[in-house]
Parts: sequence; C-alpha cells; structure tokens
Amino acid sequence: MMRFIRPDFYDEFECTADKCSYSCCMEWNISIDNDTAEKYKAFTGELGEKVNKCLISGDYSEYQIKLDENKRCPFLRENGLCEIVLKKGPEYLSKTCTRFPRSFAFYGDVAEISLSSACPAVTEFMFRKEQLSFSEDYINDVIDFNINDPLNKHILFGEEIRRFFIDILRLKEFPLWVKQYFVACLSKKIEEYYENKDYDSCLAEMEIYNNLDYLREYSKSVMAIKPNYILKFNFLCGLYKYFGGVYMETLTKYNDVIANSMIEIDNFTIEELTRIYERFNAEVYKDIEYAFENICMNDLFLKFFSKVKEKWTVYEKCMSVFLLHSLIKFVMSVYWYANNYSISQNERIDIISIFSRKVLHNDGAIVNFCKEQEDEGLFNPSYLFVIIR
Repeated sequence: MMRFIRPDFYDEFECTADKCSYSCCMEWNISIDNDTAEKYKAFTGELGEKVNKCLISGDYSEYQIKLDENKRCPFLRENGLCEIVLKKGPEYLSKTCTRFPRSFAFYGDVAEISLSSACPAVTEFMFRKEQLSFSEDYINDVIDFNINDPLNKHILFGEEIRRFFIDILRLKEFPLWVKQYFVACLSKKIEEYYENKDYDSCLAEMEIYNNLDYLREYSKSVMAIKPNYILKFNFLCGLYKYFGGVYMETLTKYNDVIANSMIEIDNFTIEELTRIYERFNAEVYKDIEYAFENICMNDLFLKFFSKVKEKWTVYEKCMSVFLLHSLIKFVMSVYWYANNYSISQNERIDIISIFSRKVLHNDGAIVNFCKEQEDEGLFNPSYLFVIIR
C-alpha cells in the first residue's frame, strides 16, 4: 500500500487553456521526453517540417522545443491553443506539457502530487480556500520498500519535518511572518542534525516548538522588535533587479507599471516607502494574508522534500520560499501604489503567479543570490527576520 498525498484542491484543478491570463508555452524551455520526440519525428508534411526545425537537443533533457524570436513555443497558436493538439490530438502532448503545473514525487511508500502557484489557476484556489490542507489516501500499489534502508529513512523523516513546519504555518493566532520566523529558526537549528541523520536531536528541537505557550512567549519578544525598513527595502529592491523584473512580453502592463515605479521609488525617502508599505498592509494585505499563507504551505509542500536527492539544506529551502513571498508582497505593494492605490483580484493572482514562475522554476536562484551577499549574514535567521517582518 502507498500513501497518496496531494493538496485538497487537486481534484478540482483544471487547465484554463486559451482562457489563461498567460501561457505556460512561453518564456521558458519546454522539455520533450524521448517517447514524444519519436512521435514528433514521425510527422510528415508541413507539421513534420516544422518539428524538424524546432526539435533540438536539450540542456537538462534529451530534447527541447526551440522557442521562436518572441520566446513562444512555435506550436502555440494566437488563440492560446496548441497546433499539435489541434492537428494530432492531446495524446501527442509531451509529459511536461501534459503535467504542468503538476509535479510528481515517489519515495518510500509515499506518492505525492503537487501543484505550482506559477499557474494562475492554481493561485486562484489559494484565494478561495480559507486554509489549505492536504489529503491522504492509500493506493494499492505493491512496492519493494525497506524501512531500514538509510536513504528511505532519511526521506521519510524529511517528510515529517515538512509536515511539522506546515502545522506551524497553520496556527491562526500568529501573523504569517511570525510563523515563518518560527519555521526559519527551527529549520536552522535542525539542518545540521538532519544532514547528519541525527533524528533524535531533530525531534528534541521540534518538541520545543510543539508547545503553544512557548510560541506565544516567543512571539511577544519577536513582535516587540522594531522593523528595519532600510535593510528590508534595499534587499528586496536588489532581489527584484536580480530576477530582472517582469520579463514576460505578454504582461507589459505589469512590466511597465512596476519597472517605472521601481525607478521612482529609488528616489523615495525611507519614510515615504514605509508609509506606502504600511498603508498597503492595512488596506490590502490584511485581507489576503490567508492566501499568502496558503501559497506558503503549498510552496513548502511542492519544493521542500519533493525530490529524493536534495541540493539545498533544510534552512535554505525554507528561506527561499519565505523570501519569494516577501518579494511578491513588496512588488504587489509597489504596483498597488503605482496603480492609484488600487489592485484587482486578477492583478493579485497575476503578480503572485508571475514571480512564482520566475523563482520556483529557477531552482536555487534565491539561495545563490543570498550567497553572493553572504557577507551580510543572509544565512542567519535574524537577518531573514528583517526581510520577512
């Protein structure tokens, strides 16, 4: 028996295809699996000639579709539909095209499916849900699984860590940034223990945080610290520029408004920036913080232990998710200010999806940015606290 874990909205999700605010067939490389590539090579006529020009060797897969000069898949029609699907049928889609925004992971006796907030249709669910949860069922797959295998034990304990982090994020009595700080501090304390497979020490640290009275006292001391907006805004402006802003040509509305405003705020005093940000918190963010919380849980579920071979530490995984959300919140406040203190629900969803797409599918980019700034102590949770505050 295998445990099948997924977000509770997974079964409701449907691709909106040509009704999507932007296409997943643009702006990034499209991997093609070998089986699909062989099907494409068998095409004849005009479609076959087009495939012959566009199918190239990939960097991280056997094949890729070469994007056109506008960074679009050459098979993407102006109506947002796929030429291959229209002419040959959906069974000719590659695994990448069929699955996105889904991600699959199999380890031990666990099968996971998660959904990326890089997709606007997924982000929309985050605003519909009062609080995200995850469903668990059992499926009758028989596998050869050895619980005593060191790798299996390590991965399954990692799943328990992730579950505990999400439980902290679900606590309603604390602001999201406080819960993020709890998780960041705990993840920093246990990362070395986890890497060294010292699970008893991990559990001992987790048990300290499994106490509401402790967290309540901890939160009082954390919330009493005054925010450092100079450090916060300098970092987030730098992170925005590092990712090149909004680069998608189909979203020039956001690119123009945000990019021009980022130039403008470079000349603002810290007092002016602080007033904008705090007004945004009071008038907009307080009513949508639950959606950011849902996205945060979904991103941790998606990125944290979804791969057998982990490239980043426990703390780095948490940090990258929390800094992404701080960046999104900051950019959203800039857009809201520039748009005459107004932002629609669709605009909120678009901005979240745009930056999730830029960051979540550039694995480790935030960690690499922080390593370039390492002399400023970005791998210290106290510094992270300043950014997410």
